[in-house]
Amino acid sequence: MRAELDVALTRLFEAGACLLLDLRGASFMDSSALGLIISLHSRVRERGAGALAISCCSETGVGRVFEATRLVGVLHLFDDLDDAVAYLDTVCQR
Repeated sequence: MRAELDVALTRLFEAGACLLLDLRGASFMDSSALGLIISLHSRVRERGAGALAISCCSETGVGRVFEATRLVGVLHLFDDLDDAVAYLDTVCQR
């Protein structure tokens, strides 16, 4: 499943897609999920096209994972879903 998701996401980012990950309902995130998010972020930066925004509650376990790994200042994280959508609307104008 991971390989199929990887291929699909690669195609999306090659086309300059913007992606919103809504993790507000997640209470746990393991290292493979974190690795996937870092990989997605790296692809966006390498290609210089598309964008990745993540909506999550900073006070949940998922938010604490981003804080503990010092990704808060690296990834585009938003507590509010509307703020994440507004960010993507700004950077992904077509």
